[in-house]
Amino acid sequence: MAENRFDSGEALVAALAEGKLRSDHQYTGMVKASDKDKYVAFAPGSCDSGWIDVPAEVIGKVEVIDQAPCREHSHPLVRMQFKFDESNPLHVMAGQLITSANSRPSAIQPGHLATASRSVTSGQHDLPSVDFYWEVTSNVGGCSLGGAHLTLRSDGSASWRGVVNSIYHNDSYCVTLPFLNSGGRELFAWPRFCSQTLWQSLQVWTNDNLTFPQQFFESIAIANRRDHC
Repeated sequence: MAENRFDSGEALVAALAEGKLRSDHQYTGMVKASDKDKYVAFAPGSCDSGWIDVPAEVIGKVEVIDQAPCREHSHPLVRMQFKFDESNPLHVMAGQLITSANSRPSAIQPGHLATASRSVTSGQHDLPSVDFYWEVTSNVGGCSLGGAHLTLRSDGSASWRGVVNSIYHNDSYCVTLPFLNSGGRELFAWPRFCSQTLWQSLQVWTNDNLTFPQQFFESIAIANRRDHC
């Protein structure tokens, strides 16, 4: 019988040697309504990593994990198990699309800055606020971050939200953020702050306890993000 839970590394080695490792065709990502009848739009990682239309008939069990940020809105973050019939061409095509979308390389490489520009001023919590979005998934040292969203408010408070996971089980995703004006001069910088302990499934990372010098609110034009794991 095929297995997918093991109590030790030795048991995993034995299962691999005996060909007993089971694939559940299980993926984690965001979902939204599709323009096609009896389809679901699915995006692994961040919402701009590419949406694909998945036939409802190949979707098995679905677990809703949380709401994941996507620019000014959010989408349900789910864990879906697919049921493919390899004799059905539609199922084969859907499986290839899902596998391809899930394996797209990161556009932000380790050690590179990820830059976000100030978006249109909005009003959250009855205060003027500005938003910064990072839409491309990045991978650093086995950790992944997608769909990051930062809100700065005129009273000096700030909120962070992102979708994270790791190939390991004992690390965290961390970022440092310098803030610049429109001329490229650094106004201030946040020291490193980190997510909760990660695991392989996607999680939503939130931090609503961030602050900044409120006198810079009108001057902040750019947020540069450097990632660590």
